[in-house]
Amino acid sequence: RIPLIFHHRSSKRDSDHEECMDSKFCYHTSSISDAIQRCEYDETHFAAVFIDHEPSLKLPHDFIAQFYIVLTTVQRLSNSWRNGSSEDEKTLYRSARTSDSCISPLLKVNWLRLIVDEGHTMGKGSHGNAVQCASWICAQRRWAMTGTPTPQTNRQSDVRNILGLLQFLQHDFLSSEKIWKNAISKSWNEQSFEGYFRLCHLLSLLMRRHTKDSIRGLPPPRFSVTYTELSPGETLAYNTLTETIRSNIVITSLEAKTSGWEDSLLNPKHSSHADKALQNVRLSCCGGRDLIPSLTQKSYRETLEILEKNHHASDMKLQIVKKFLDCARNGGKSSCSFCGIQLQVLLLLPCTHLICSECIDTVDTMCPVCKKKFDPDEFQLLQPGFDVIWEWNLSNDSNTSRSHARQSVAPNPNESPVNYAVSQHGTNYHQRDESDPSQQQDVIGLEPLVASLNRRLKKGEPHSCRFPNAFTNGKCYLCYEEHNFCDLVNEKKECCTCHRKAEECPEEDTKASYIIRQLLQLIDHRKNRSSYPSRSSAPVLGESITAHEKRDLKVIIFSQFRKILDVVGDRLIRRLGNGVVAEHWGSCRDKELKKFKSSPSCICMLLSKDGSHGLDLSYVTNIIFLDEIYDKSLKHQVVSRAWRMGAEHSVQVEQLVAKKQYRRSHASNESN
Repeated sequence: RIPLIFHHRSSKRDSDHEECMDSKFCYHTSSISDAIQRCEYDETHFAAVFIDHEPSLKLPHDFIAQFYIVLTTVQRLSNSWRNGSSEDEKTLYRSARTSDSCISPLLKVNWLRLIVDEGHTMGKGSHGNAVQCASWICAQRRWAMTGTPTPQTNRQSDVRNILGLLQFLQHDFLSSEKIWKNAISKSWNEQSFEGYFRLCHLLSLLMRRHTKDSIRGLPPPRFSVTYTELSPGETLAYNTLTETIRSNIVITSLEAKTSGWEDSLLNPKHSSHADKALQNVRLSCCGGRDLIPSLTQKSYRETLEILEKNHHASDMKLQIVKKFLDCARNGGKSSCSFCGIQLQVLLLLPCTHLICSECIDTVDTMCPVCKKKFDPDEFQLLQPGFDVIWEWNLSNDSNTSRSHARQSVAPNPNESPVNYAVSQHGTNYHQRDESDPSQQQDVIGLEPLVASLNRRLKKGEPHSCRFPNAFTNGKCYLCYEEHNFCDLVNEKKECCTCHRKAEECPEEDTKASYIIRQLLQLIDHRKNRSSYPSRSSAPVLGESITAHEKRDLKVIIFSQFRKILDVVGDRLIRRLGNGVVAEHWGSCRDKELKKFKSSPSCICMLLSKDGSHGLDLSYVTNIIFLDEIYDKSLKHQVVSRAWRMGAEHSVQVEQLVAKKQYRRSHASNESN
């Protein structure tokens, strides 16, 4: 008997299933009546696989019960949740005495096995619609397929994720929340080994772990760590941020009459501010250079008044404090009165000495310079309260670099687009010399362009975009749409369509400039790979190049902070072009992913945490992490996007770590 595969095909999806051809081995159909006829009456076929691509399609339960395998989507479960469970239908039947059945046909079949992909979503409990509907399905065996059963953290809420999985699996004993709390959760919170061993024993009975190391023919990824030197601007921004954070902790940790715990970054109430501070510290290592401490005029005036009235500071000392405040607001640096280190932000003592957070004595509350003790309450009240603000110079760089190109080709607002377009070819259409054969020949070639420009295009009308011979704003003459597929990786360093010029990345942005250099070297090695007669190790990102290797260069740049991707991505697009770099976020993520996958010129894609799950990136050659990821399950998920079944070549994974800061020691400890 021939296996029958039911594949519902709508008019919009016909192009997706052109390869599903019927043969003597299997028969594809999208008609329910045709499937019933061949399975029940013809008896030459048997129901093998049902592929559910249309969640809105109504299906008889006795029809899908004939298939050995049924593949459905989460959308089907979400839609079925609205109609309730079998118990709800029985209640409605008894009350209304009606035979109309509206519950999902999946709930009317006693299945042998229920397999859920990305099964960690089932650990959220019964709060989700799809999760609750999946728990209603009657199955003898339940499987939850996942790579990360729970996030790799120590929070109790994440351990509770395992309880949600047990409830979905309908465990006989530990699915009860009360028993879970007494047996495991309570001991886990107390950091007792009893809860740890109970949880390990429980998972050993329920969990079956299969790693990719056991898959034959799947090459493992190659990991490397690259240390980059911080530029002077990045070092200053890093020191300013760390000094601000440490000053907050020092000020709020002093024992005083009024507790400073309410303003401390260590207070759980200010976790959002602490996360933002951590993000700013990481941003300073990935291109954040210009950081200016801001101070309101009110705080400026109050600080000087407190020194003058409460602490009787002399005019000379007030001038020193004024110089420090003015210098900080202008982005300058001041020296610590004890160790001499130059920082933008320092602590101000009642004796008017400027001390860094490392030199302050929090035990004896004494000035390390003049040895005078100070009151913690007055010390807290005296601090100016700086607020650091990023001053981005990207727009200024853009205007400066493009001003020269616009001086000679800037259009006159009073001039018609016809005259301006023709002037780019060196000849004015209305002011031409009839006796000059060269100008006459140019005008003959421009007549179709003049005719098309005189007519206003309708919205959505098909046309061929046309651009000037020199870059102005990158917009088409006809539709005024900007060219979004610039490729600046060539000898001229300009787009061959809109003539946009490439902008070099400044060396002060260390990680962005490093990535651009490595990408350009990788492109050169790919172009010259015919010169490698045998397998050899290329000196770029550890890549192995083979003469018969034909796969395109595809690089993933990952960061868990969107702001870092914005800064680094802006530099990449300015140098390489928006046709070479894809951004996987927002409403255009699917379009950008398609461009990255199908376009040979698009070699780089910026990826955030939103794209760390569920993507098939087996064709990727390199992965670059811009910052250290402490949640190793997230890092494993990102690498698994490229290291998966179907990959024929090894993927190179590179971790970028900035020198002279704490993350280098963290990475060294991990490697040891």
